[in-house]
Amino acid sequence: MRTTPWIKLCKGAVLALAISFGLAYCHTSGTFDTAKTEQFRPVYHHTPLYGRMDNVNGLTCKDGEYHLYFQYTPCDSKQENLYGGHSVSKDLIHWEYSIPVTPRDTLKHLISDDSENCRNPKVFWYAPENKWIMVVSTDKEIDFYDSRNEKDWNYISSFGEGYGVQPCQFEYPDMVELPVDGNTNHKKWALIVNVNPGCYFGGSATQYFIGDFDGTKFICDNLPNVTKWLDWGKDHYATLCSSNTGERVIIMPWMNNRQYCNIVPSEQFRSANALPRELGLYAQDGDIYLSATPVTETRALRKETKKIPVFSVTKDYHIHSLLSENEGAYELSLDIVTGKAEIMGFSLFNDKGEKVDIYFNLPEKKLVMDRTKSGITDFGKNSLLHKVEAHDRRKTTAINYIDDFALATWAPIQKDDRYKLDIFVDKCSIEIFLNDGKIAMTNLVFPTEPYNRMYFYGKGGTFSVDSFNVYRLGL
Repeated sequence: MRTTPWIKLCKGAVLALAISFGLAYCHTSGTFDTAKTEQFRPVYHHTPLYGRMDNVNGLTCKDGEYHLYFQYTPCDSKQENLYGGHSVSKDLIHWEYSIPVTPRDTLKHLISDDSENCRNPKVFWYAPENKWIMVVSTDKEIDFYDSRNEKDWNYISSFGEGYGVQPCQFEYPDMVELPVDGNTNHKKWALIVNVNPGCYFGGSATQYFIGDFDGTKFICDNLPNVTKWLDWGKDHYATLCSSNTGERVIIMPWMNNRQYCNIVPSEQFRSANALPRELGLYAQDGDIYLSATPVTETRALRKETKKIPVFSVTKDYHIHSLLSENEGAYELSLDIVTGKAEIMGFSLFNDKGEKVDIYFNLPEKKLVMDRTKSGITDFGKNSLLHKVEAHDRRKTTAINYIDDFALATWAPIQKDDRYKLDIFVDKCSIEIFLNDGKIAMTNLVFPTEPYNRMYFYGKGGTFSVDSFNVYRLGL
Protein backbone atom coordinates (compact mmCIF):
# COMPACT_ATOMS: atom_id res chain seq x y z
CA MET A 1 0.00 0.00 0.00
CA ARG A 2 1.14 3.51 -0.77
CA THR A 3 1.37 5.71 2.32
CA THR A 4 1.09 8.88 0.23
CA PRO A 5 -2.16 8.96 -1.81
CA TRP A 6 -1.28 12.03 -3.82
CA ILE A 7 1.74 13.83 -5.18
CA LYS A 8 2.70 17.05 -6.85
CA LEU A 9 5.17 17.00 -9.68
CA CYS A 10 8.29 19.09 -9.29
CA LYS A 11 7.97 22.49 -10.92
CA GLY A 12 10.78 23.98 -12.89
CA ALA A 13 14.29 22.55 -13.16
CA VAL A 14 17.57 22.90 -11.32
CA LEU A 15 20.17 25.29 -12.68
CA ALA A 16 22.45 23.33 -15.00
CA LEU A 17 26.19 23.84 -14.73
CA ALA A 18 26.54 24.02 -18.49
CA ILE A 19 30.19 24.96 -18.66
CA SER A 20 31.28 22.13 -16.38
CA PHE A 21 29.40 19.69 -18.57
CA GLY A 22 31.20 20.91 -21.64
CA LEU A 23 28.27 22.70 -23.25
CA ALA A 24 30.57 24.91 -25.29
CA TYR A 25 32.27 21.82 -26.69
CA CYS A 26 28.94 20.17 -27.43
CA HIS A 27 27.99 23.13 -29.60
CA THR A 28 30.96 22.31 -31.79
CA SER A 29 29.96 18.65 -31.94
CA GLY A 30 27.25 19.58 -34.38
CA THR A 31 29.93 20.60 -36.84
CA PHE A 32 32.02 17.42 -36.75
CA ASP A 33 32.99 16.30 -40.23
CA THR A 34 30.98 13.17 -40.97
CA ALA A 35 31.83 13.05 -44.67
CA LYS A 36 34.33 10.32 -43.89
CA THR A 37 32.02 7.90 -42.15
CA GLU A 38 33.03 4.58 -40.73
CA GLN A 39 31.89 1.38 -42.42
CA PHE A 40 29.14 0.53 -39.92
CA ARG A 41 27.24 3.82 -39.98
CA PRO A 42 23.73 2.98 -41.25
CA VAL A 43 22.53 4.35 -44.57
CA TYR A 44 18.85 4.86 -43.72
CA HIS A 45 18.50 4.46 -39.94
CA HIS A 46 18.52 7.44 -37.59
CA THR A 47 21.91 7.85 -35.93
CA PRO A 48 23.67 10.69 -34.10
CA LEU A 49 26.13 12.77 -36.09
CA TYR A 50 28.79 11.97 -33.54
CA GLY A 51 29.04 10.43 -30.10
CA ARG A 52 26.61 8.11 -28.39
CA MET A 53 22.83 8.01 -28.65
CA ASP A 54 21.09 6.22 -25.82
CA ASN A 55 17.48 5.53 -24.90
CA VAL A 56 14.58 7.13 -26.73
CA ASN A 57 12.74 9.63 -24.50
CA GLY A 58 9.85 10.47 -26.79
CA LEU A 59 8.44 10.76 -30.30
CA THR A 60 5.78 13.34 -31.06
CA CYS A 61 4.24 15.11 -34.04
CA LYS A 62 3.56 18.85 -34.23
CA ASP A 63 2.65 21.01 -37.23
CA GLY A 64 3.45 18.21 -39.68
CA GLU A 65 6.87 17.46 -38.19
CA TYR A 66 8.02 14.51 -36.12
CA HIS A 67 10.25 15.27 -33.15
CA LEU A 68 12.48 12.51 -31.78
CA TYR A 69 14.05 13.01 -28.33
CA PHE A 70 16.79 10.82 -26.95
CA GLN A 71 19.56 10.62 -24.39
CA TYR A 72 22.78 11.77 -25.99
CA THR A 73 26.47 11.94 -25.14
CA PRO A 74 27.76 14.13 -27.98
CA CYS A 75 31.43 14.06 -27.07
CA ASP A 76 32.06 10.42 -26.24
CA SER A 77 31.10 6.93 -27.35
CA LYS A 78 30.13 5.93 -23.81
CA GLN A 79 27.31 7.12 -21.60
CA GLU A 80 28.68 10.19 -19.82
CA ASN A 81 27.44 13.76 -19.34
CA LEU A 82 24.09 13.09 -20.95
CA TYR A 83 22.31 15.78 -22.94
CA GLY A 84 18.86 15.89 -24.47
CA GLY A 85 19.24 14.91 -28.11
CA HIS A 86 16.65 16.12 -30.63
CA SER A 87 16.03 15.33 -34.30
CA VAL A 88 13.25 16.52 -36.60
CA SER A 89 11.66 14.86 -39.64
CA LYS A 90 8.73 15.43 -41.99
CA ASP A 91 8.50 11.79 -43.07
CA LEU A 92 10.06 9.62 -40.30
CA ILE A 93 12.88 8.79 -42.71
CA HIS A 94 14.93 11.94 -43.33
CA TRP A 95 16.11 13.49 -40.05
CA GLU A 96 17.71 16.81 -39.23
CA TYR A 97 19.75 17.03 -36.06
CA SER A 98 19.56 19.82 -33.54
CA ILE A 99 22.68 20.75 -31.57
CA PRO A 100 22.05 19.59 -27.97
CA VAL A 101 21.87 22.44 -25.49
CA THR A 102 20.21 20.82 -22.47
CA PRO A 103 22.35 18.84 -20.04
CA ARG A 104 20.62 16.26 -17.92
CA ASP A 105 19.31 17.16 -14.48
CA THR A 106 22.00 16.04 -12.05
CA LEU A 107 19.51 15.81 -9.19
CA LYS A 108 17.38 12.69 -8.87
CA HIS A 109 13.71 13.72 -8.68
CA LEU A 110 11.40 11.00 -7.40
CA ILE A 111 7.71 11.43 -8.04
CA SER A 112 6.75 10.03 -4.68
CA ASP A 113 8.79 9.69 -1.50
CA ASP A 114 7.56 6.16 -0.84
CA SER A 115 8.13 4.68 -4.32
CA GLU A 116 11.29 2.74 -4.90
CA ASN A 117 13.34 3.53 -8.01
CA CYS A 118 10.60 5.73 -9.44
CA ARG A 119 11.30 6.96 -12.98
CA ASN A 120 10.39 7.07 -16.68
CA PRO A 121 6.92 8.69 -16.47
CA LYS A 122 4.67 8.67 -19.55
CA VAL A 123 1.47 10.74 -19.65
CA PHE A 124 -1.56 10.25 -21.91
CA TRP A 125 -5.11 11.61 -22.11
CA TYR A 126 -7.92 9.33 -20.93
CA ALA A 127 -10.99 10.69 -22.72
CA PRO A 128 -13.77 8.67 -21.00
CA GLU A 129 -13.10 10.51 -17.72
CA ASN A 130 -11.56 13.72 -19.10
CA LYS A 131 -8.33 13.29 -17.21
CA TRP A 132 -4.64 12.61 -17.63
CA ILE A 133 -3.11 9.25 -16.79
CA MET A 134 0.56 8.80 -15.97
CA VAL A 135 2.34 5.44 -15.92
CA VAL A 136 5.58 5.32 -13.96
CA SER A 137 8.23 2.67 -13.45
CA THR A 138 8.66 1.76 -9.78
CA ASP A 139 11.26 -0.99 -9.73
CA LYS A 140 9.41 -4.22 -10.62
CA GLU A 141 5.97 -2.64 -10.96
CA ILE A 142 4.15 0.08 -12.87
CA ASP A 143 2.31 2.75 -10.87
CA PHE A 144 -0.71 4.65 -12.24
CA TYR A 145 -1.57 8.26 -11.37
CA ASP A 146 -4.33 10.54 -12.59
CA SER A 147 -4.71 14.31 -12.79
CA ARG A 148 -7.25 16.87 -13.97
CA ASN A 149 -4.76 19.71 -14.34
CA GLU A 150 -1.37 18.04 -15.04
CA LYS A 151 -0.07 19.49 -11.76
CA ASP A 152 -1.72 17.57 -8.96
CA TRP A 153 -1.31 13.83 -9.38
CA ASN A 154 -3.13 11.12 -7.41
CA TYR A 155 -1.91 7.55 -7.03
CA ILE A 156 -4.67 5.18 -8.22
CA SER A 157 -3.21 1.68 -8.72
CA SER A 158 -0.24 -0.54 -9.52
CA PHE A 159 0.40 -3.46 -11.85
CA GLY A 160 3.17 -5.93 -12.46
CA GLU A 161 4.09 -7.79 -9.30
CA GLY A 162 4.91 -11.32 -10.43
CA TYR A 163 3.92 -10.67 -14.07
CA GLY A 164 6.03 -11.32 -17.16
CA VAL A 165 9.72 -12.05 -17.12
CA GLN A 166 11.09 -12.03 -13.56
CA PRO A 167 12.98 -10.70 -11.74
CA CYS A 168 13.90 -7.53 -13.58
CA GLN A 169 13.59 -3.78 -13.51
CA PHE A 170 10.52 -2.44 -15.30
CA GLU A 171 11.57 0.56 -17.41
CA TYR A 172 10.09 3.03 -19.91
CA PRO A 173 6.43 2.02 -19.55
CA ASP A 174 3.81 3.11 -22.07
CA MET A 175 0.17 2.23 -22.66
CA VAL A 176 -2.05 2.57 -25.73
CA GLU A 177 -5.53 1.44 -26.75
CA LEU A 178 -5.85 -0.20 -30.17
CA PRO A 179 -8.55 -2.01 -32.19
CA VAL A 180 -8.15 -5.77 -32.53
CA ASP A 181 -7.75 -6.78 -36.20
CA GLY A 182 -8.95 -3.31 -37.19
CA ASN A 183 -12.32 -3.70 -35.44
CA THR A 184 -13.02 -0.36 -33.72
CA ASN A 185 -15.82 -2.02 -31.72
CA HIS A 186 -13.31 -4.39 -30.14
CA LYS A 187 -10.43 -2.55 -28.51
CA LYS A 188 -7.81 -3.59 -25.99
CA TRP A 189 -5.07 -1.81 -24.05
CA ALA A 190 -1.42 -2.73 -24.55
CA LEU A 191 0.90 -1.98 -21.62
CA ILE A 192 4.45 -1.89 -22.96
CA VAL A 193 7.26 -2.44 -20.46
CA ASN A 194 10.96 -2.40 -21.29
CA VAL A 195 13.16 -4.59 -19.13
CA ASN A 196 16.85 -4.81 -18.36
CA PRO A 197 17.80 -7.56 -18.04
CA GLY A 198 15.13 -10.02 -19.03
CA CYS A 199 15.60 -10.69 -22.74
CA TYR A 200 15.15 -14.37 -23.62
CA PHE A 201 18.66 -14.27 -25.02
CA GLY A 202 20.23 -11.95 -22.43
CA GLY A 203 20.24 -8.23 -21.68
CA SER A 204 17.58 -5.65 -22.47
CA ALA A 205 14.31 -6.15 -24.34
CA THR A 206 10.66 -5.08 -24.66
CA GLN A 207 7.73 -7.07 -23.29
CA TYR A 208 4.05 -6.16 -23.22
CA PHE A 209 0.75 -7.06 -21.57
CA ILE A 210 -2.73 -7.02 -23.15
CA GLY A 211 -5.78 -6.23 -21.08
CA ASP A 212 -8.45 -3.73 -20.04
CA PHE A 213 -8.17 -0.35 -18.35
CA ASP A 214 -11.12 1.33 -16.61
CA GLY A 215 -9.42 4.61 -15.78
CA THR A 216 -8.11 3.26 -12.49
CA LYS A 217 -6.78 -0.29 -12.88
CA PHE A 218 -5.13 -2.30 -15.63
CA ILE A 219 -6.41 -5.90 -15.69
CA CYS A 220 -4.21 -8.26 -17.70
CA ASP A 221 -5.86 -10.91 -19.90
CA ASN A 222 -3.10 -13.44 -19.29
CA LEU A 223 -1.76 -15.33 -16.31
CA PRO A 224 1.27 -13.80 -14.57
CA ASN A 225 3.71 -16.33 -16.04
CA VAL A 226 2.87 -15.43 -19.66
CA THR A 227 5.54 -13.28 -21.33
CA LYS A 228 4.89 -11.57 -24.65
CA TRP A 229 7.77 -9.97 -26.55
CA LEU A 230 7.38 -7.06 -28.95
CA ASP A 231 10.56 -8.14 -30.72
CA TRP A 232 12.38 -11.48 -30.71
CA GLY A 233 15.90 -10.22 -31.43
CA LYS A 234 18.57 -8.97 -29.01
CA ASP A 235 18.68 -5.35 -30.12
CA HIS A 236 15.29 -3.78 -29.42
CA TYR A 237 14.87 -1.64 -26.30
CA ALA A 238 13.61 1.66 -24.83
CA THR A 239 10.41 1.50 -26.86
CA LEU A 240 8.02 4.44 -26.44
CA CYS A 241 4.88 5.16 -28.44
CA SER A 242 4.33 8.33 -30.44
CA SER A 243 2.15 11.25 -29.38
CA ASN A 244 -0.13 13.40 -31.55
CA THR A 245 -0.14 10.95 -34.47
CA GLY A 246 -3.88 10.37 -34.61
CA GLU A 247 -4.93 6.75 -34.90
CA ARG A 248 -1.39 5.67 -35.76
CA VAL A 249 0.82 4.37 -32.95
CA ILE A 250 4.46 4.62 -34.03
CA ILE A 251 7.60 3.50 -32.21
CA MET A 252 11.32 3.97 -32.89
CA PRO A 253 13.21 1.60 -30.57
CA TRP A 254 16.81 1.98 -29.53
CA MET A 255 18.69 -0.64 -31.56
CA ASN A 256 21.26 -2.06 -29.17
CA ASN A 257 21.61 -4.13 -26.02
CA ARG A 258 22.81 -3.12 -22.55
CA GLN A 259 25.12 -6.13 -22.48
CA TYR A 260 27.46 -4.82 -25.16
CA CYS A 261 26.37 -1.32 -26.18
CA ASN A 262 29.68 0.15 -24.95
CA ILE A 263 31.88 -2.23 -26.93
CA VAL A 264 30.25 -2.64 -30.36
CA PRO A 265 32.83 -2.07 -33.14
CA SER A 266 31.91 1.48 -34.11
CA GLU A 267 33.92 4.54 -33.17
CA GLN A 268 32.57 7.76 -34.66
CA PHE A 269 29.09 7.05 -33.32
CA ARG A 270 27.37 4.56 -31.06
CA SER A 271 23.85 3.22 -31.60
CA ALA A 272 21.03 3.80 -34.04
CA ASN A 273 17.27 3.64 -33.89
CA ALA A 274 15.46 0.71 -35.44
CA LEU A 275 13.08 1.47 -38.29
CA PRO A 276 9.95 3.39 -37.28
CA ARG A 277 7.19 0.84 -36.82
CA GLU A 278 3.42 1.04 -36.57
CA LEU A 279 1.74 -1.04 -33.87
CA GLY A 280 -1.47 -3.03 -34.18
CA LEU A 281 -3.35 -5.78 -32.36
CA TYR A 282 -4.32 -9.14 -33.82
CA ALA A 283 -6.12 -12.21 -32.49
CA GLN A 284 -4.57 -15.67 -32.78
CA ASP A 285 -5.53 -18.96 -31.11
CA GLY A 286 -7.82 -17.25 -28.62
CA ASP A 287 -5.25 -14.69 -27.50
CA ILE A 288 -4.32 -11.15 -28.56
CA TYR A 289 -0.88 -9.95 -29.60
CA LEU A 290 0.90 -6.79 -30.74
CA SER A 291 2.20 -6.53 -34.29
CA ALA A 292 4.94 -4.16 -35.39
CA THR A 293 5.35 -3.41 -39.07
CA PRO A 294 7.58 -0.83 -40.81
CA VAL A 295 5.70 2.42 -41.42
CA THR A 296 4.50 2.90 -44.99
CA GLU A 297 6.91 5.83 -45.32
CA THR A 298 9.79 3.35 -45.58
CA ARG A 299 8.70 2.54 -49.13
CA ALA A 300 10.15 5.88 -50.18
CA LEU A 301 13.58 4.39 -49.44
CA ARG A 302 13.30 2.06 -52.45
CA LYS A 303 15.57 3.37 -55.20
CA GLU A 304 15.86 0.30 -57.43
CA THR A 305 13.93 -2.96 -57.78
CA LYS A 306 15.36 -6.31 -58.83
CA LYS A 307 12.79 -9.04 -59.37
CA ILE A 308 13.98 -12.60 -58.81
CA PRO A 309 12.16 -15.26 -60.92
CA VAL A 310 10.11 -17.93 -59.17
CA PHE A 311 12.17 -20.95 -58.10
CA SER A 312 11.98 -24.17 -56.08
CA VAL A 313 14.52 -25.46 -53.57
CA THR A 314 15.14 -29.18 -53.32
CA LYS A 315 18.54 -29.01 -51.65
CA ASP A 316 19.99 -25.62 -52.52
CA TYR A 317 19.60 -22.60 -54.80
CA HIS A 318 22.19 -19.84 -55.33
CA ILE A 319 21.83 -16.12 -56.09
CA HIS A 320 25.33 -14.96 -56.90
CA SER A 321 24.66 -11.21 -56.75
CA LEU A 322 21.81 -9.38 -55.06
CA LEU A 323 22.74 -5.89 -56.32
CA SER A 324 25.55 -4.35 -58.30
CA GLU A 325 27.75 -2.01 -56.25
CA ASN A 326 25.93 -3.10 -53.13
CA GLU A 327 26.62 -0.75 -50.20
CA GLY A 328 24.83 -2.98 -47.72
CA ALA A 329 21.47 -1.17 -47.63
CA TYR A 330 18.59 -3.14 -49.14
CA GLU A 331 15.25 -4.81 -48.51
CA LEU A 332 14.25 -8.38 -49.30
CA SER A 333 10.54 -9.07 -49.82
CA LEU A 334 9.68 -12.70 -50.45
CA ASP A 335 6.86 -15.20 -50.14
CA ILE A 336 7.84 -18.77 -49.23
CA VAL A 337 5.56 -21.76 -49.93
CA THR A 338 6.35 -24.58 -47.51
CA GLY A 339 5.72 -27.68 -49.60
CA LYS A 340 7.05 -30.75 -47.75
CA ALA A 341 10.21 -29.22 -46.33
CA GLU A 342 10.93 -29.37 -42.61
CA ILE A 343 13.76 -26.82 -42.69
CA MET A 344 13.53 -23.85 -45.07
CA GLY A 345 16.20 -21.21 -45.00
CA PHE A 346 18.79 -19.03 -46.62
CA SER A 347 22.16 -17.49 -45.91
CA LEU A 348 23.09 -13.89 -46.63
CA PHE A 349 26.86 -13.86 -47.11
CA ASN A 350 29.82 -12.02 -48.62
CA ASP A 351 32.98 -13.06 -50.42
CA LYS A 352 34.82 -13.32 -47.09
CA GLY A 353 32.50 -16.09 -45.95
CA GLU A 354 30.78 -13.97 -43.32
CA LYS A 355 27.13 -14.95 -43.19
CA VAL A 356 23.78 -14.70 -41.46
CA ASP A 357 21.44 -17.69 -41.51
CA ILE A 358 17.67 -17.11 -41.45
CA TYR A 359 15.53 -20.24 -41.44
CA PHE A 360 12.24 -21.86 -40.48
CA ASN A 361 12.40 -24.98 -38.33
CA LEU A 362 8.88 -26.26 -38.89
CA PRO A 363 8.98 -29.31 -36.58
CA GLU A 364 10.02 -27.01 -33.71
CA LYS A 365 7.83 -24.12 -34.93
CA LYS A 366 10.65 -21.60 -34.86
CA LEU A 367 11.90 -18.74 -37.03
CA VAL A 368 15.64 -18.44 -36.41
CA MET A 369 18.32 -15.84 -37.15
CA ASP A 370 21.89 -17.01 -36.57
CA ARG A 371 24.65 -14.37 -36.47
CA THR A 372 27.43 -16.54 -35.04
CA LYS A 373 29.46 -16.13 -38.26
CA SER A 374 28.10 -12.73 -39.29
CA GLY A 375 31.42 -10.82 -39.22
CA ILE A 376 32.94 -9.15 -36.17
CA THR A 377 31.52 -10.96 -33.14
CA ASP A 378 34.39 -11.48 -30.67
CA PHE A 379 33.51 -8.41 -28.61
CA GLY A 380 30.55 -10.40 -27.28
CA LYS A 381 32.97 -12.28 -25.02
CA ASN A 382 33.41 -9.07 -23.04
CA SER A 383 29.73 -8.33 -22.56
CA LEU A 384 28.58 -6.81 -19.28
CA LEU A 385 26.10 -8.93 -17.38
CA HIS A 386 23.57 -7.62 -14.90
CA LYS A 387 23.85 -9.24 -11.46
CA VAL A 388 20.48 -10.98 -11.88
CA GLU A 389 21.76 -12.66 -15.07
CA ALA A 390 24.15 -14.84 -13.12
CA HIS A 391 22.64 -17.99 -14.62
CA ASP A 392 22.79 -19.95 -17.87
CA ARG A 393 19.21 -19.42 -19.05
CA ARG A 394 20.21 -17.02 -21.82
CA LYS A 395 22.73 -19.60 -23.08
CA THR A 396 20.29 -22.48 -23.17
CA THR A 397 17.41 -20.43 -24.60
CA ALA A 398 19.52 -19.14 -27.48
CA ILE A 399 20.59 -21.41 -30.33
CA ASN A 400 24.29 -22.03 -31.11
CA TYR A 401 25.39 -19.86 -28.18
CA ILE A 402 29.08 -18.90 -28.39
CA ASP A 403 29.00 -15.63 -26.48
CA ASP A 404 26.48 -12.89 -25.74
CA PHE A 405 26.70 -11.54 -29.29
CA ALA A 406 27.56 -14.65 -31.30
CA LEU A 407 24.33 -16.64 -31.04
CA ALA A 408 21.02 -17.30 -32.78
CA THR A 409 17.72 -15.78 -31.69
CA TRP A 410 14.38 -17.37 -32.45
CA ALA A 411 10.66 -16.66 -32.41
CA PRO A 412 7.73 -19.08 -32.07
CA ILE A 413 5.64 -19.46 -35.21
CA GLN A 414 2.61 -21.35 -36.41
CA LYS A 415 2.89 -23.99 -39.10
CA ASP A 416 1.43 -22.55 -42.28
CA ASP A 417 1.32 -23.17 -46.01
CA ARG A 418 3.20 -19.97 -46.79
CA TYR A 419 5.14 -17.22 -45.06
CA LYS A 420 5.62 -13.60 -46.04
CA LEU A 421 9.00 -12.12 -45.12
CA ASP A 422 10.11 -8.51 -45.27
CA ILE A 423 13.77 -8.10 -44.31
CA PHE A 424 15.61 -4.79 -43.98
CA VAL A 425 19.39 -4.91 -44.17
CA ASP A 426 21.61 -1.95 -43.34
CA LYS A 427 25.34 -1.71 -42.73
CA CYS A 428 25.09 -2.93 -39.14
CA SER A 429 21.61 -4.41 -38.72
CA ILE A 430 19.03 -6.88 -39.98
CA GLU A 431 15.33 -6.46 -39.15
CA ILE A 432 12.93 -9.29 -39.97
CA PHE A 433 9.16 -8.84 -40.22
CA LEU A 434 7.07 -11.98 -40.67
CA ASN A 435 3.49 -11.94 -41.97
CA ASP A 436 2.97 -8.18 -41.77
CA GLY A 437 4.78 -7.76 -38.50
CA LYS A 438 3.13 -10.48 -36.45
CA ILE A 439 6.69 -11.44 -35.62
CA ALA A 440 9.55 -8.91 -35.55
CA MET A 441 13.21 -9.72 -34.94
CA THR A 442 15.92 -7.06 -34.72
CA ASN A 443 19.63 -7.92 -34.53
CA LEU A 444 22.87 -6.03 -35.06
CA VAL A 445 25.52 -7.47 -37.38
CA PHE A 446 28.99 -6.21 -38.25
CA PRO A 447 30.16 -7.69 -41.58
CA THR A 448 33.48 -6.39 -42.88
CA GLU A 449 31.93 -6.09 -46.32
CA PRO A 450 28.26 -6.12 -47.41
CA TYR A 451 26.34 -9.36 -47.74
CA ASN A 452 25.66 -9.52 -51.48
CA ARG A 453 25.09 -13.19 -52.11
CA MET A 454 22.31 -15.55 -51.12
CA TYR A 455 22.10 -19.30 -50.72
CA PHE A 456 18.77 -21.06 -50.17
CA TYR A 457 18.67 -24.51 -48.59
CA GLY A 458 16.09 -27.02 -47.43
CA LYS A 459 15.85 -30.28 -45.53
CA GLY A 460 13.20 -32.98 -45.53
CA GLY A 461 11.54 -31.94 -48.76
CA THR A 462 11.03 -29.20 -51.33
CA PHE A 463 9.83 -25.63 -50.82
CA SER A 464 9.42 -22.77 -53.27
CA VAL A 465 9.74 -18.99 -53.46
CA ASP A 466 6.92 -17.66 -55.59
CA SER A 467 7.57 -13.92 -55.12
CA PHE A 468 10.90 -12.26 -54.46
CA ASN A 469 11.96 -8.64 -54.87
CA VAL A 470 15.25 -7.03 -53.87
CA TYR A 471 15.09 -3.27 -53.28
CA ARG A 472 18.14 -1.03 -53.10
CA LEU A 473 17.49 1.40 -50.25
CA GLY A 474 18.79 4.92 -49.79
CA LEU A 475 17.84 8.39 -48.59
